[in-house]
This record gives sequence, C-alpha cells and structure tokens, in this order.
Amino acid sequence: MEKVNNIKLDEVRETIKKNYSTCQLMFMEIQSSFLIDIYKRYNKDLDGANIVLYFAKNLHRQILHQRENDLKYDISLKNFWMNHKEISQPDYKIINISKDVSLPKETTRRKINTLLRHKVLQKKGKKLFWHPTEDQKKSYESIVKKEISDVSKMINCISSLLNIKVTHDKIKEELNKHYSFYWFHYLSAFLKWAIRWQKKSNDLEIVLIALQCAIQTGYFIKKKNISSFSDHYSKKISSNVNFSEANISATSISEITGIPRATCIRKLEKLVILKVLKKHKPSKRYYFDIENVPDNSFMAKELSQATIDIFSDFYLVIIKGLIN
Repeated sequence: MEKVNNIKLDEVRETIKKNYSTCQLMFMEIQSSFLIDIYKRYNKDLDGANIVLYFAKNLHRQILHQRENDLKYDISLKNFWMNHKEISQPDYKIINISKDVSLPKETTRRKINTLLRHKVLQKKGKKLFWHPTEDQKKSYESIVKKEISDVSKMINCISSLLNIKVTHDKIKEELNKHYSFYWFHYLSAFLKWAIRWQKKSNDLEIVLIALQCAIQTGYFIKKKNISSFSDHYSKKISSNVNFSEANISATSISEITGIPRATCIRKLEKLVILKVLKKHKPSKRYYFDIENVPDNSFMAKELSQATIDIFSDFYLVIIKGLIN
C-alpha cells in the first residue's frame, strides 16, 4: 500500500511508454470519440467547440472555488446544472479567449458570433458566458457520461498496469461524485493537447481524419506485438511489417466522423503530400507512411512525448483521488 500511495508521475509516464500500443490505441479511440461528439454538437466546427470547452473549463474552476468557503460544496455531475445556474461566470475578453485557444482574434470573434446565433453562448451587455439551452444540456450530459465511461476504462487499464486494483464502476463513481474537480483537469489536458495540434496543423479536422488512420495502424501494431514507445518510433518496424494492410477509405472516415466525404478526400491527399499517409491507388485507400513517421514533423516523436506528459498528469490526479 505504501508503494501505491507514493506513486510518482514518472512511473505513470514510463508505464504508458512501456505499454504504448495498448495505451495509445485506447487514448486515440477516446480522443476520436470526443472530437466527433463535439464536432457534431457544435455546428461541425472544432475550433468553435474548443471555445465552448474553454468556457466550460473556467466554469468548473469557479465551481471549485466554492470549496474555499464550504468543504462540503457539492461538485458532482448530478449537481452540475444547479452549480452552473448559481455561479457567476467571469467577464471574458475576446483577446484573452483568442490567446488561450490559439486562434486569431478575428477568427475567434467570428466563431463566438456563430455560437451566439446558435444560443450556445449568450451575451449581456459586453459580458459573454456559456448558457446552453435545455436541449443542449441533454446532449451535453450524454457526451459527458460517455466520456466519463471512456476515461474510466483508460484509468482502469493504467491502474492495472501499475498493479493498483480498482474497478471500472468505482472509477466512474469517483468521477461522477467529484465531477467539476476532475473535469476541470480533463478539459485543461484536452485543450493543451488540442492547441498543440492546432499550432502544428492549423486544422483540427485534419487531425481528426489522421486519427482514424492512426487507429487502424494501432490495431495492426498491437496484433504484431509491437509494444513499447521506442519500438513505435524505430525505423526497423517499417522494414519488417507491411503497414499497407492497415488501411481505411475516405468513405469510412466520413461515415465515422461526420466530415463530408469530399473534405475527407481533400485532407487525406494533403496528408499524403505531407508524407504522413500513403495512398493505395487501385483501392483508393489510405494508410500510414511508417517509414517517414520517425522523422515527420507532423507526427513528430516530440509531439507524442508531449501527449504522454500532458495526460499522465491528468491520470495521476485521478489515481491519487482513488487511492485517497
């Protein structure tokens, strides 16, 4: 028990790297699912969705501040909309939102105006705040419950690899009970990850499309017993394994993500030009250009390491909460 109580961040990171094929595949599926849900929920606009998540993250922060005066303040998912109603949201300036979500100021203004038209955000005077309609609240709850279940599976997997025994249901119970605490940390990690990719690609749709190809490769790699982080970025694997078998069509990606097929084709072709993907011309299906992955700036090893670092912090927050 003492070893469990003293678990360190480096242990979480190294456990993920050692079991990278398992952890990364699960992570990509969770990120893909969440991106697809918010893409469909927020007018098929991932940049606009990130702006909403920015508001939600800061609302959770405001809810957590209530515990400064009342340690028993209810921060559960069940009480979230009551907290949302009672908490006074801060006054957000477009220039600050723009900086925090890594979008140009005028783009941010335009996206906010769209969110105002769809009544996702509201404005009183100069004050902007997140105030979804009743129908939007229902779809929000559906996404959150699904994401809590997905995150719980990830924590269950990592906990097991760390020899910590905890059930999937127990993790879900913990996340629901202390929802605003954990979701503040989750949205902080998600936005850090999304903003890194926004800066790298300037297009989160192309990241979502690339993820579908990466998931196919992830299943294939796991079958081939390529496990560790270093193995994934070794040039040896490209000479020993035929990755063209791990392919996917533009039609399948469109059906999975909801992104129009023509857009998928255009962005897949861009990924081919960037040497992220290869195209099998007879079948018109796409697969990862594994030979170039170790050196490719779009899929750089440093970005994968940064992802591990960002989310290991979040996983450790949950694991410590479970232990306590």
